Amino acid sequence: MCQKILIVGGVVGGASVATRLRRNCEEDSIIMFEKGPNVLFSNCALPYHLSEIIKDSEKLISMTPEAFLKNYNIEARVNAEVIAIDRFNKKLRVRDSITGNEYSEEYDKLVLAPGAEPIVPDIPGLEKTNAFMQGQHGTDFAGHGPPPLALRAHGAAPAPADLPWLPGNRTAAGFSP
Repeated sequence: MCQKILIVGGVVGGASVATRLRRNCEEDSIIMFEKGPNVLFSNCALPYHLSEIIKDSEKLISMTPEAFLKNYNIEARVNAEVIAIDRFNKKLRVRDSITGNEYSEEYDKLVLAPGAEPIVPDIPGLEKTNAFMQGQHGTDFAGHGPPPLALRAHGAAPAPADLPWLPGNRTAAGFSP
């Protein structure tokens, strides 16, 4: 039986679920909604982009909506913010963040994989470093917004080693002393 499955959230969580569902059933209609402009990008390569080892941020985008459709028959809608869930009627309310237009989308099954915003620790002087926390949304590698992980390496030295950084050592790997 063919089902319509909607996934709220893209990037690693939503994309992983979507491709797994596709492997389980070729007939299901799968639509993934991503609030930001990129459906899937390389989180592991972020430190190298921020330290300018990888200069072109477009190289971090590992899958476009067109490629998702062609390779997996999964519709990936970017800049599509899910603003309401009507569980009783099995409908989502979606807003296009570019145009502001809203529409409804019905579903048989719903998967929530929206990610999260980081909790920024209260560390004195944190705002003075060239470091910012990575957020799930607002990530735009095409130059239309701030870098997602904000150790912005525009010639800046890395943050002091005694700061408890998240997401961890991968960030530091892209910086040389």
